[in-house]
Amino acid sequence: MDIVQTNEPEQNVIKINFNRKNITNLTKRQAMAMICTSNVCHIEQAGQHHGGVPELAYRLAQYVGNILPFGEANLLDYILSDALTAWDSVYEEQGARVAYQSYCMTIRELLPLVFNYRVSSKKRLMPYSAAIWNCVTQGIFEWLNDCQLNDVEIEMGSYDSTLTPKEMSLLVSHKVFSRIDMMHWGLPPEGFIDTKKEGGF
Repeated sequence: MDIVQTNEPEQNVIKINFNRKNITNLTKRQAMAMICTSNVCHIEQAGQHHGGVPELAYRLAQYVGNILPFGEANLLDYILSDALTAWDSVYEEQGARVAYQSYCMTIRELLPLVFNYRVSSKKRLMPYSAAIWNCVTQGIFEWLNDCQLNDVEIEMGSYDSTLTPKEMSLLVSHKVFSRIDMMHWGLPPEGFIDTKKEGGF
């Protein structure tokens, strides 16, 4: 994957070209390979105490991929790093069940960050119109594959929304969390979409 940042930093735009074959039908091993080594080691250690830790990391990797930049790293590693820190903060004293809840809640609280990205590209098939990723309905690689895209532009900013962070999180939680986790929180399997009928952004 070749990542090239434009010479217009005020626009905060990154252009990416990659091979779609590398993102089609990702196995767990391929998805975990997108995560930085330190996070993977941490996930494997926590996974010995709760199988939900690596499973959730895999689902998050499928959803946001590793192409959304965040600081010196990417959004995937940023979210996982914070979530694993949350796991560590309670595991020793309160055990794996509470640590997993803390891990999940941290990921859920950080999911609204995905709305700060505008990912777009020109479709390679007729009609040759611009395509924009809808983070509510599809994961990033799922969208790229469906649109037959190789070249994308990622614009970063602050999403101006009338929705609260909690509402934004509910809109996309079903893309990351299992039905069991959603039901545990008393949420519909498709998150906020079922109750509000939001169409995405």
